Amino acid sequence: MHRNRTCKRPVAHEGITSLDELYQRSAQALEGFQAEIRALAEATGGEAHFRAGDGLKLRARAEEKLGRDYGGDASRVVDTLGGTITYESHADVLAALAEIERRAYEAGARKVWKKDRFENPSGGYKDVRVNIQRADGLVTELLLTTRAMQEAKMGPGHDLYEAKQLVDLFLEKGEGTPAQREEAQLLSDQLGIISETFYGSTGDQSNVTASLSSIVEPFNEISALRSLVSSSVYPKLESLLGNIRKSLPLVEKAYGTSSYSTNLRTNMGSLAVPISQPALVGSLPSANRMISGTEAPPSVSSNITPSAPKGKSGPAVLGRETTIIIEGQPKEAARYEAREAPIGLV
Repeated sequence: MHRNRTCKRPVAHEGITSLDELYQRSAQALEGFQAEIRALAEATGGEAHFRAGDGLKLRARAEEKLGRDYGGDASRVVDTLGGTITYESHADVLAALAEIERRAYEAGARKVWKKDRFENPSGGYKDVRVNIQRADGLVTELLLTTRAMQEAKMGPGHDLYEAKQLVDLFLEKGEGTPAQREEAQLLSDQLGIISETFYGSTGDQSNVTASLSSIVEPFNEISALRSLVSSSVYPKLESLLGNIRKSLPLVEKAYGTSSYSTNLRTNMGSLAVPISQPALVGSLPSANRMISGTEAPPSVSSNITPSAPKGKSGPAVLGRETTIIIEGQPKEAARYEAREAPIGLV
């Protein structure tokens, strides 16, 4: 067992004195590193993911972190070589963590650092960050998380993180006018709440994916930016907020108030409810969707399943519970679970 050998010192490379040297050595080690991560994923029942492009952290981001967080010490930039392994559940993550640490030391690792963000989430996002210092002194970074959490991150999650980080950096530097800083602080608080709500809508299992509809209302509460329009951060900020806005479900009124709750999963489920009312069909995001609102439940009973009474297990249904309120009927009699429908089938 190597659990007690986890290092508590600051995470840092040994023998790295500049970003140029760091990127040169990282590029040389990249192919072998990715092969190692794929092998670990296969051995622990996970799926490996890597950065697009050349596989290394963007140089501009490393330079920004170098100046902002590490006082020019290039040995502290430890995520130029990085990867992610996703699992079906939090329990699988924890089981894999012990095996990965054991294998790292067997392969000659000098030190291992671990940070459990399932216990202390960052903006609602949960993973376990593992930094491993190899025998040659170079430190790599491996993130272990659930597939549902990774899907949320690859959806609007990362744009939420980028937007909040941008605003927080603006505040830390003391830039802008008092009015701009006041607006930035309010926006930072709102983005934090939205991020926690979005990631919080996922479950410990990968079949409980993030609910985009959970953040429609709080996102719509963000006031139009006024003071920040003339700030240096506005162009990038507006782009990030625009990306998030495009990912959210369209809400239209028909037969009362209907909402479309998009789900990030795009390859599972069967046709839920045939949508025949033209008023209910709009320009929707290319993701699965479910229907809820005040319209009466569809007549195609084979595609919807009443919620199981408490204490009894009902048939397995993909998708989140949807409540359909029918005028004149008790609410409990109008609870249904809707199967997800791939967008191409509707």
